[in-house]
Amino acid sequence: MLGIVRTLALLLSIVALLVIPTSPVNAANCPSTVPFGEVFTCSVSTVGEIDEYAFTAAVNDRFFFRISRTSGDLDPYFLILDPQNNTLCSNYTYNDTATADCTANRSGNYKLRIRDADGQTGNGTGNYSFYAQRVNAVDNASTIIYGTPVNGNISDIIQSNTYTFVAQQNDQLRLQIVRDSGNIDPYFSVYNAQGSELDTCSNYTYSDYAYRNCTINADGTYTILTGDTGIDGTGSYSLRVQRYNAPGGTVPLELGRPIAATIAAPAESDVFDINLAVNDKLIIRLLASSGNLDPQWYLTNSAGTAVCDTYSYGTIAIDDACTINASGRYSLFVEDTGDTNTGDYRLLVQRLNAPLQALLLSSGQTLNGNLAANADFNTYTLAALTGSKVNLTLDCTAGQMQAWMRLYNPAGLLVAERYTYQVCGDLELTYTSTLNGAYTLIVADSDNEGVGDYTVRLAPLLSYRVFVPLMRR
Repeated sequence: MLGIVRTLALLLSIVALLVIPTSPVNAANCPSTVPFGEVFTCSVSTVGEIDEYAFTAAVNDRFFFRISRTSGDLDPYFLILDPQNNTLCSNYTYNDTATADCTANRSGNYKLRIRDADGQTGNGTGNYSFYAQRVNAVDNASTIIYGTPVNGNISDIIQSNTYTFVAQQNDQLRLQIVRDSGNIDPYFSVYNAQGSELDTCSNYTYSDYAYRNCTINADGTYTILTGDTGIDGTGSYSLRVQRYNAPGGTVPLELGRPIAATIAAPAESDVFDINLAVNDKLIIRLLASSGNLDPQWYLTNSAGTAVCDTYSYGTIAIDDACTINASGRYSLFVEDTGDTNTGDYRLLVQRLNAPLQALLLSSGQTLNGNLAANADFNTYTLAALTGSKVNLTLDCTAGQMQAWMRLYNPAGLLVAERYTYQVCGDLELTYTSTLNGAYTLIVADSDNEGVGDYTVRLAPLLSYRVFVPLMRR
């Protein structure tokens, strides 16, 4: 009899070992609720184990879920149960990662369950990482400031970092992301306040750089998620969001005064503010002075539309005749043509119809001048009456400059020019004025590569009377 009892006890023990638990369980170090906006790690430590996590949602909440196996032979499987215990969405993988996008069908308490994918109960175990975010009402988000770079890091392959920014309808945006270290292939996804992804504002790369220009179609708070495109890389990145129509991080621009600055990081832009009037005429010169910078600039109006722009895969980007078609606030962007190079630059902007920082050249006067850098120019003003004969001479006194003189009338229109490709050559320019007022003289180098010293002289102005014959009534 004792032997039969022992045999029955042994059989019961074996049956107990074979029973696979089906009710949800959690390890002591696992959270009880889903921590949105951050990666959490846990484990399926026994065969048939089901981990369960709670969260609440409102109808039409939109969610983004990811799971990754980090050790063991676990084939991760997760499912979302709605308040009525119906499956809202699910996914699994026999490899490393699985993702799902879900929209809540009703308000209430939801459940996240995680187990092995093999059959109803599963036979694999191991550690996993899980990430969840509610894209219409995000948690753990950082605020984007226009024009200010954000440095981020992806330390787990399923991780996404979350940012928010405020935009208005018709805002013109530029979004950029650059890999700084690691093997991350960065992406950014933009969502509106309802949690819908804006494909026209989102982008990704399987390399080190991605960008997108887009237009915002409604006022509101927007969300950006960043991460690795293939969900298999980690590393650090820089994210930039700038607005063309009302950029952030701007610096006032002073006409006629050279600016020396640096593009210190890939995808960086320097932005300068300037107020201009309709029919203003500008000369804009940008010189890359060090590094491998390929200079590019563009001038945008208050609506974010470029009115003048140029770029170079050399060292100089120039426009000597940029015309402004409306009065208002303008923004001048300076950056690398390909958004990947860096270096120092020199920028000089002048208004040809009403120049600032210009030297007055009086009748019969001689002034000394100097071109200190490639693509540099000097500005002079001189007064003339209609019919005056303007005679200008330029004598090179030192250096390698190849002289160029340009004369503009009071409206900023080019009326006469002379140039030479002779090194340290001299010039003479003669013109009979057709308008009363202040004329602008620009002295530069013919190929924008020479520097040197010179003198410029305005001969005594001669005026000619114009006789109109009398007419009989």
